[in-house]
Order: sequence, then structure tokens, then C-alpha cells
Amino acid sequence: MALLEVRGLSKYFGGLAAVDQLDLDVFAGEILGLIGPNGAGKTTFFNLISGFYKPTRGKIIFEGEDITGLKPHQIAKRGIGRSFQLATLFRGLTVFDNVFIGFHLDYGGGVLGQFLHTRAARGEEQAIREKTLEILEVMGLAPLKYELAGNLPHGYQKILGVSLALATNPRLLLLDEPVTGMNPTETLEMVHLITNIRDKGITLVLVEHNMRTIMEISDRIIALDYGKKIVEGLPHEISENEKVIEAYLGKEEEW
Repeated sequence: MALLEVRGLSKYFGGLAAVDQLDLDVFAGEILGLIGPNGAGKTTFFNLISGFYKPTRGKIIFEGEDITGLKPHQIAKRGIGRSFQLATLFRGLTVFDNVFIGFHLDYGGGVLGQFLHTRAARGEEQAIREKTLEILEVMGLAPLKYELAGNLPHGYQKILGVSLALATNPRLLLLDEPVTGMNPTETLEMVHLITNIRDKGITLVLVEHNMRTIMEISDRIIALDYGKKIVEGLPHEISENEKVIEAYLGKEEEW
């Protein structure tokens, strides 16, 4: 059984179908690439899966449970994390505090416990601090933990955005253009980090316009056009597909 099953998923804005009768599966342990031109419905798809949009019709099944139409915090608690095209950071807070805040879904001590600073609340806060440091170590941000997020270079801000998504303890992680705007060195580092995340047991779906990167990192790729799936397959199959080459990658693209 697939980790995520999408059946007949559609989202209309007025008379325009941003996602149109989409069927797809995401399998545990894979990196699935999602490609297509601007307006193909990729980010809308992410917004539907993560609860920011409600589908016009169709079903979203995660780990056998119908999560169609649930709110974002309900979906996050079920194990689906998400990053954004533009890093949604607390720019005036430190790197550490950004990720620490990301663990709010795990905090069970309650407002009163936090206010009274009870032993249970102190213990839980310490555990979250330790988890925060673990993520920063894995993502290579530990040396920058006291830096303000707004002062970080673009590449580190993108990495911090992924770190925030990891703080929700996802089993499925949706990454929206994780290497956009990065230089080649930063891109290689992000690819390494994404691979490490998968190796730790987290399944990933990537939207990315950097075709070389998504072809190298993905186990499987799905191409969209006008909200519809036009082809899916292994990276080499997609790169050799004439329709994809002409419509998305360009006839002169080199691999």
C-alpha cells in the first residue's frame, strides 16, 4: 500500500482547473520528483496535500486514513511536513529559536504548565531543546545557531526552512523548490542533505525547476501540465520522453 494515495484530486478557482482529476501514489522511502512549467499545478497540489486548500473533489489518503479537507495543523500532526518556495522564517529570531518554535506541535505541557514552569514542562522543554540541536547538527546549522535567521545567506535560509519542516516530525516531507536561487555549491549541499533525510526514513516529494538536480536525486518523477498528470516514470525515462523534452525541458537541454 502506498504511503500517500491521491484519487481524482481536483481544485478549481472559478472556472479554472489548477489540479484536474489527479491520481498518484507516493511510496514509503522514495524521493518523488514533481515537474512541470509554471501554472502546471505543482504548488497547488502541495497546498491541497498540506491542508492550505480544500479540494473541489477527490480524496487524499495518508497511511490508510482519509485526510481530505483536514486543516493544516491536523495534517501536520498526522505526519506530513512542508517547506515553501520562499523560506517562511522568523527573521528576527535566532536559527535555534526558529527550529525550537517548529516543535510546537509536540509540546503537550499546556499553557498553564508553561506559565507555572512545572517540572513536567521544564523536562519537555529540555527534550525539545535537545531535538532542536539534533536537527541543527544534521542540517549543518549548529555553528550558526545563535545567528539571526534574517542575516543568513540565501542558501542557509533555504536549509533552515527545511529544518523547520523537520521539526514537525514528518514521515512525508513536501519540499517546494528547495534549491531555487542556490549557487552550485549550495545546491550540492542541499542534495546531500535531502538524501540524508531520506536515509533517516522520511519519504520526500520535491517540486523543483532545476531539472538536472531533480533528475539526479529522484527515484521516480511525475510531470504535470495544466493540473493533469501527463507522464510518470524513472528519471531516465522522463528525460527521454519526447513530450516532456519539448514541453518542459527544451529540445536543447543536455543531461
